[in-house]
Amino acid sequence: MNYAFILTALSMSVVYGQTAKDYYDTGNKLNNAKEYENAINSFSKSIELDPNNAKVYYSRANAKYLNKDFKGAVEDNTKAIELNPQYTQAYYNRGLAEHEMVDDKSAIDDYTKAIELNSKYTLAYVKRANSKTIVGEFKEAITDYDMAIKLNVNDASVFYDRANAKAKIEDFKGAIEDFTRAIELNPKDGSAYINRGFCKDRLLDKKGACSDWLKAKDLGNMDAYNLLDQFCK
Repeated sequence: MNYAFILTALSMSVVYGQTAKDYYDTGNKLNNAKEYENAINSFSKSIELDPNNAKVYYSRANAKYLNKDFKGAVEDNTKAIELNPQYTQAYYNRGLAEHEMVDDKSAIDDYTKAIELNSKYTLAYVKRANSKTIVGEFKEAITDYDMAIKLNVNDASVFYDRANAKAKIEDFKGAIEDFTRAIELNPKDGSAYINRGFCKDRLLDKKGACSDWLKAKDLGNMDAYNLLDQFCK
């Protein structure tokens, strides 16, 4: 046991008048108050007193992510994973940061690890599907969206994103079905009407396409004006 280190840590806590847990708790409060820079500083002080606590690195990573320091978020989540290789949420959050850094291949790997650790991690399926769509793996993305929906995701955005992936592989009928479900869940999403209209147009349903674009226009979608002028006169 490194008694010198323990004594140093104890003396630091006396000097500052707070323990590592105190700084950690303060950091969480500051983070919740959206005071990200101050939260990061507080988590850093906690790490100085207790450098082997994975959850503090994870929490600092979250603050850095919210403060748009994505590289720092990746580094802190990596440290959290080194200290706790079973840290499911750290893999997921590192994936989020990697996505923001336009490194979706790495993000997919991290979402996959999160799913390996928790096979019912719905958001990990959704985010992995989003990243797979970005890198052009549309069929694989659809499979992930399917799994998320099977796990009782009733979110308009998931149906919308699966519809777009289906459209990419020219499954326009399936895309229309998903856009329709997205509209049922969020009737004021003009972009869903726009994209459903495109799919109907590809299936030579001009009347249906124009009807969707007209609805999008009523919802204030500016793209609809051009589409109606160009294709629906």
